[in-house]
Amino acid sequence: MITTHELIAKLNESGVEFSVKYLHPNLYIINVDERYSNTENDQRIELFAAQVNIATQDFIELEHNSSIQLCLVTPEERNSDYSFLDEENKRHHWIEVLSGAKQENTNTARSFKTLHFYGYKGGQARSTVLGVLSKFLADQGYKILIIDADIEAPSLDKIFQTKTTRLSETLLGICHFRTEVSTANAYTQKNGKIDLIACRPDNETFDIDFSTFSLHTSLDPVILKNGLTRIGDFAESFGYDFVFIDHRTGISGSVIPLALSLPGPVISFARRDTQSLSGARIFKSLFNLNSGPPGIYVSFSLDPEFKRTGLSQEALKIQEELLMQFPEGFRADVEDAIDSYWIDWFHNKSLVSGTIPDIRKLNPENLSAIREISSVLGLSNEPPHLSKPETPPIDQPLTSSGSTDPGIYLEADFLKRLLSPNSPINYILGRKGTGKTRLVRELHARGLGRPILTAADYNHDGGIGSAAACFKTLVDRRRGSPQSIWCALLHAAIESNYATAQTLTMEESITKNIDREITFQDIKTLLNDQNYQTDHFTFLVDGIETAFPSNEIKKNIESLFSFLLTIQSDSFLSQKITIRLFIRSDLAKNAIENIEQQLDGRTINLVWDEQSIFNFVLLRINQKNWFRTRFPEACEKLKLHEDRLKSGNITADEYEPLLMEFFPLKLRASNIQTITFLRTYFSDTVDSTYSPRLYDRFLEFLTDREKVRVKESEILESHRLGQKLISQAHQAASEYYLSEVSAELKYMLNPEVDIQKFTEGFNGLSTPFNVEVCVRLLHEKTRIETSLVRESMNIMKDIGMFELRPGFSEQWRVGRLFKSSLGMKYVRGTKLTSEVN
Repeated sequence: MITTHELIAKLNESGVEFSVKYLHPNLYIINVDERYSNTENDQRIELFAAQVNIATQDFIELEHNSSIQLCLVTPEERNSDYSFLDEENKRHHWIEVLSGAKQENTNTARSFKTLHFYGYKGGQARSTVLGVLSKFLADQGYKILIIDADIEAPSLDKIFQTKTTRLSETLLGICHFRTEVSTANAYTQKNGKIDLIACRPDNETFDIDFSTFSLHTSLDPVILKNGLTRIGDFAESFGYDFVFIDHRTGISGSVIPLALSLPGPVISFARRDTQSLSGARIFKSLFNLNSGPPGIYVSFSLDPEFKRTGLSQEALKIQEELLMQFPEGFRADVEDAIDSYWIDWFHNKSLVSGTIPDIRKLNPENLSAIREISSVLGLSNEPPHLSKPETPPIDQPLTSSGSTDPGIYLEADFLKRLLSPNSPINYILGRKGTGKTRLVRELHARGLGRPILTAADYNHDGGIGSAAACFKTLVDRRRGSPQSIWCALLHAAIESNYATAQTLTMEESITKNIDREITFQDIKTLLNDQNYQTDHFTFLVDGIETAFPSNEIKKNIESLFSFLLTIQSDSFLSQKITIRLFIRSDLAKNAIENIEQQLDGRTINLVWDEQSIFNFVLLRINQKNWFRTRFPEACEKLKLHEDRLKSGNITADEYEPLLMEFFPLKLRASNIQTITFLRTYFSDTVDSTYSPRLYDRFLEFLTDREKVRVKESEILESHRLGQKLISQAHQAASEYYLSEVSAELKYMLNPEVDIQKFTEGFNGLSTPFNVEVCVRLLHEKTRIETSLVRESMNIMKDIGMFELRPGFSEQWRVGRLFKSSLGMKYVRGTKLTSEVN
């Protein structure tokens, strides 16, 4: 016995020329060959079976048991007897798409965007998400037409509490009785609205007719195709922005005709389990029907504590396999942003009633999910057909930044605790590029602290730079007692800040005492001196990352945390002194054992979420004359929102359209929405923080013709930033960011490691990767000892350049901030498996 799928696979392997054509309800497998001249059908089957290496009886049984026709014909017979196979196929079915038969897309382009909502299994919140998404868009002023095509179990009229009585408002009327097309209003909000074409009228009078309709549509798909074509004409003439179609689950005969009649992305509902995995080929078939973006996955969870980071390896493998069902070209375009096309949806009390609530009553996780669906699919890219009122100007007067930094400082919620004069925060932790030094500048400018050790490039008055000669001398002299380094710095800060007889700089104070080992007692004595008495001192420590060579950094950081603990624990010193340490998270984590007790209640982590980072980006854009010159109207809009931007209060509904005043809606090179690119390619991982430093560099390169080589004509396209300019600016920013990290790596990696050779060795390697395989490949490329390669990669992982691949204990992946600059190649699925083993 052989199946139709196996037959087609055998034909592909054999090299035999054949074609597949579906004319409802039969699938024709056509082989044209002169050898069939003057032969009977049985002989033709024998000849064909021998070519494909399949038993003749298997062919006979397959034809008998399945709706397939073997057409073994000569060229003359093909043209004369089987010319009907060249007719346009108007009746589509799963048999056609699963067989690989080519569908001729004769549909004309529509002015609206169609979305298909489909689930292989039921109970996956398909209709609920459709309802919530349509309300979300209607609240923004869009007009949405929703069609209930779940012929066996319709529900949209119920969840919208809309009673349909007229046949013309239903698929039954439009498709079966061929009535005119009309709609029932399901929701209206300002300029936006949702209109409904239900599946059937809510009246038992139509029960028998509806059963007949269900039967007829399964036998003759053209009934649905013709009806949906008329609905498409109606939607276009009445100016709808979107048409949403709610499909039946599984391989219902209604799905394919509707998906081909009004093509569009498919929102596929799947869980990370074997039941959904069994529908993988079905999802793949649907994704291939649309020539544009194929769609997304939405996964429903009943677990209120669900976190992606807690997924099992088996669940992640299923997710991976389902993501591989997207067309190969699309996967190659979006690369590691493909994870953005899997969105989680959660059970919520506001949805228990079975109706669609006010969007504002959704839990934050589901509201975020709806925004993500809209963003990834670019649903809010175009303004609605019905114009929305202009945003009124903000009544509060604009204020100055109060900062010496060229850009306005953003007071995101997670930073506000530190900006209080009596803040209990002593430890500010963050990965590279999250704004530690910028925060030092802000506190310094506001008089909330004075730097005593700074990053090497800190160019404001105050403190000793980590690369300063006097500091290097101090470190060299105190190698045997590292805690005295910190005592000397603190002593110099107090003495230089409040000397009355003679004003000293910190450098002069350190130099004066260079041969003297300063102790805590010396500091107490100085604080008791009437010349130095004050209520309280607040000092800032930064630049630790480049203050010491790699083989000494651990012991010096240990001594620093011990020094700070002594000040916090001493009743006299803690009343007089607060020291705030700005340090990379990985250095703090590895400093001492039980560090959590020391940090408890005294720490903030510089974690930039999506809202705070895009408020930051918009602030930076509006501070650049380059943008104000080229986008005057857009920058005027930003000016109106400046106070709210500075507070990080502009939400996704507002900042996404503001960003799209400057950027194109979609990037051609990567075939993804620009907002998805801006979210994905500037973050080290899905669940971690964004890098203001990288965004800053990106904007800098966008506006500097000398650093990004593009023609004048390529700067703007259709009044938005040019595609080539964006691509090159991101590449340049990534490389610059890597160079900054590499400059710090020389303080972290073993001195025997050639940093440039080592980082260049990653070029062309795959990500994700098996760690040991990568170590071996790097050793072969760079000739650096295997043990040093492994040690160096672990350090790079600590600072966020690499991260564990969730669910795969032996695999890492490059952080998104570094994939482009390191030149690593993105791989998935079976290709990955072959490369890592």
